[in-house]
Amino acid sequence: MTKDLTEERRRMAKLPLIIFLCLLFPTTVLSLQQYAATVNMTVGLFFDNFNEHTPPEAPDRWTVYSGTWQTATDGTTVYAQTQKNVDRTVSMAGDTNWTDYVFQVKVKFVFPPGTPPGTGAILFFRFQDTSNYYFLAMAEDKDELLLYRRIGDVEEQIGLPASITLVENQWYDVRISIEGQIINVRIDDVQYFTNQESGGTLTTGAIGVGTKRYSCSFDDVNVNSIPS
Repeated sequence: MTKDLTEERRRMAKLPLIIFLCLLFPTTVLSLQQYAATVNMTVGLFFDNFNEHTPPEAPDRWTVYSGTWQTATDGTTVYAQTQKNVDRTVSMAGDTNWTDYVFQVKVKFVFPPGTPPGTGAILFFRFQDTSNYYFLAMAEDKDELLLYRRIGDVEEQIGLPASITLVENQWYDVRISIEGQIINVRIDDVQYFTNQESGGTLTTGAIGVGTKRYSCSFDDVNVNSIPS
């Protein structure tokens, strides 16, 4: 009996070491593929909340193609596009080699739109260049969400519009996922596009924000990879 208790205590004493080794060398209990998936789920591709900048300083990780972009103060520091009469403004970030990912961002409509219809915010994904990308249009004037693909300067709508109530001076939490050619869009915990086929051929691309004849602010940009 004493011998059995002593042996049991010895086995129990080894448990902390076993746990430590499992944490230090996780591939001993997980396959390499499982471990890679775990790392991909927890390590983000990109994040910017713009707080490291003093308005109106321009953030250094963004490339502006059109529009007037600068940081501004709205409770915290945000990224703002202030020119409201441009048909399409674009500011891009990230890596054009990104494949499948979830793109999250906060969007706010700030000033009244210009005269032409179809005005609001634009969120780009699978962005290769100004001729090749997918995007979500948040049309504040029509209370609609629309998906588009632009390939070789040819722009086509993806699927049907989704109805949504959009108002000025309110933050919207937008989540876009792209996996293969499947798009999902969720705003403020409401799903608006579910497993929507893009109908396109773009397999990689960066992300971006933009506007159409509107001034908008963006904050808390977050991109996370989807494990393959």
